[in-house]
Amino acid sequence: MALPLAAAVLACACGAAHAANERPQGHDPSQDELLAGMAVHAVAAHDRLKSQITYGFINVGGTVVNATNNLYTSTPGLSYGSAAAAGLAGGLIASALINAEAKASAKRQVRDANAEFERAQCKLSNTDALLGAIERSVGGTPWGAGRSVQRHVLAPDRSVDDLVPQDEPRYELVATYSMTPDYSALVTSVALAAYSAQLPGATTRWQKKPAWSNDLVVVSDVVPLAGKTPADIQAAISRETTRYADSGVHKLIQAANGGDRTARRAASALLRTHQARMREARGTEWTPREAAAARARAWTADDCSLVRSALTQGATDIETLLNGLFAGSLPARAEAGVTEVPLRDDTDRVVQALPDGQYVARAVDADAPLGWRYSWYPEEETPDEASAE
Repeated sequence: MALPLAAAVLACACGAAHAANERPQGHDPSQDELLAGMAVHAVAAHDRLKSQITYGFINVGGTVVNATNNLYTSTPGLSYGSAAAAGLAGGLIASALINAEAKASAKRQVRDANAEFERAQCKLSNTDALLGAIERSVGGTPWGAGRSVQRHVLAPDRSVDDLVPQDEPRYELVATYSMTPDYSALVTSVALAAYSAQLPGATTRWQKKPAWSNDLVVVSDVVPLAGKTPADIQAAISRETTRYADSGVHKLIQAANGGDRTARRAASALLRTHQARMREARGTEWTPREAAAARARAWTADDCSLVRSALTQGATDIETLLNGLFAGSLPARAEAGVTEVPLRDDTDRVVQALPDGQYVARAVDADAPLGWRYSWYPEEETPDEASAE
């Protein structure tokens, strides 16, 4: 069983300088013979599209976000090696402190947008496409040709370490796909971690600490959002009026008028939330929550056409990045503190090499937050959680 990441990070933070010297290397195409003897595991961290929340962050090159009030508690499903590949280990976590209010606030910011996706049934699965991309990329290498890739899909609250034997040389490739917290883009990624005592860079703790790690990230085209118009304001007011009427507040008011103190407190809380949301709706500028929900409505239009396109693009571009990584044709591994010039293809997209073996494929003008890829909105909330604002 993997340690909760909070515990792993606290351990790393105690020796950050030492950890920096032990950071894993990246994939080395010259090690085909060793790779041919290692088990390969393709893992989907979940089975349908996730919504990110701004609760904790990971360092992705120049996209580091201010996380003073966005504290991280755990990384769903990832082993230590996958966490290292994604930039979560070695002191790159802002904090491992538990802060319930920070998390509740982060959930509130995306709750409406997430509801739009649920309502339109746009929480689609891209698992088969991503695992297939991994299998084809591995199968196209000298070390992976003709061999079996073991597929896994993580159940909620399960870890890679629960499924993969820890005492064998292995290559773990963990895929995930989710909407950024502002719903500007869909992000697809694969975190790679190779474990073997024989690989260059291996430590005496090779079973738990990878010799190699890489993090491949694909950012979809960004969905823009125009300024808030009078028509947008009227639509927002209408939506909030309907939401409040459907909240059950009128039954609570009746019970409160009959002397039910619990109902009175609940009705008062709903009224305060309604008043705050009406002020937000009447505002002439989008709030972050409104902006995320507005973009979500654009994503879900026309039977989720933008979502479907972005998922397809994510799997295709991940396969291209994997092929390039395995062939050694991606840009050189970037050094910390050095800004590398992106490698541009024959379209309007680029591949940016970042420190710690990270590569980001994105549109030239894409400006989407990438630091929240492993912090997700919960699949299910209690009624109290959903009504709290």
